[in-house]
Amino acid sequence: MIVSFIRRRLLLFVVFASMCDLYALSVVQDPNATWYPERVVLKVDCSASEKKTISYMVVDIDGEEIDVIGPYDRSIVIGGSARPLWPDTSYNVEIVAFDDQEKEIDRASVLATTGTWAGVYRWDNPSDEDNRGRCTSITVKAVLSDDLKQSGRFYELYDLQNDGNELRFFPIDGIRDYYSWHDYDEDSLLGLVYRKNAEKFNKTSFTPSRWIVSSIEISPVWYASKVKTYAIMFTVNTVTNYNFRINESSQSRELVFVLDGDGLCKMGMFFNPVPPPEGKAYYVLSEISN
Repeated sequence: MIVSFIRRRLLLFVVFASMCDLYALSVVQDPNATWYPERVVLKVDCSASEKKTISYMVVDIDGEEIDVIGPYDRSIVIGGSARPLWPDTSYNVEIVAFDDQEKEIDRASVLATTGTWAGVYRWDNPSDEDNRGRCTSITVKAVLSDDLKQSGRFYELYDLQNDGNELRFFPIDGIRDYYSWHDYDEDSLLGLVYRKNAEKFNKTSFTPSRWIVSSIEISPVWYASKVKTYAIMFTVNTVTNYNFRINESSQSRELVFVLDGDGLCKMGMFFNPVPPPEGKAYYVLSEISN
C-alpha cells in the first residue's frame, strides 16, 4: 500500500510539472549580441507543448508596448537602424504570453543593456585631392558624455591631431540654451578647435570674421550641429550631421559625417574626393579601436 501511495504521489507530481511546463516562459539577452549599441537581441525559451497553448506574445520595454509577436518567435530584436535605442543604457524588457482567448498565460522579464559607440574611427583620403594637404585623413574619438541633462546618453567627438592633441568639436560650444558669437581669431581653445575644423573643410581663401552655434540636435544615433558664420559682407549657414551606424556586412561600427549648408556655403566646401554610394557630402569613418 505504501508503494501504491508513493506511485500515486509521483504521478500527481509528474502531471502537475507537465501542466507547469505549459506555461514555462523565460527570456534572456543573447550573449553573442550584447555589443550592439542601438538594439538588444533577446532569446525566448518555452517548451514544445506551450507553442500549442500560446496564441501571441506582447513585448514591453520600460512599460511601453512596442511589439506583438507570434508563438514560434524565439529571437527578438528590439531597436535597430529604424527605431534605435539609446546606447550604454539598460532597458527593462517584459514578454507577456496570451492564449487565443486573450487570457494572460505567463510573463518573463530581463534587464537588457545596449552596447557602446565609444571608440576611435578613421577615414583615409585615398586620392591626391586633399584640400592643399589639410584633409588627408580624419580620426575621431567618441567618448561617452557625462552630461545627464540630455534625454539619453550621447558621445562627445574629438578630433585626434597629429601632434597628439584631442580637440572636441561636438558639441563644439557645449550644450546650452543660448550661444554667443565668437571671433574667428579668438585666442582660446574653442577658437583653435573651430579654426582647425574650418580649415579642413573650407577650400576657399576666405577667412570668416566670427561664428556662432545656431543649434544642436541629439538622437540615439544621429547628431546635428548648425553653425552660422559671418565673412566679409555675407552670412553662411553650415550643418554637419554625425551618424553612428552598424556595417551589417562586416559587423562593425561606423561614424558618418555629412556636410551640408546653404548655397554659398556648399560652393566653398571640400567634399569627399572619392565619395561613397551615398554621395560626395559623406565621409564614412570606420572603427579602428574601442
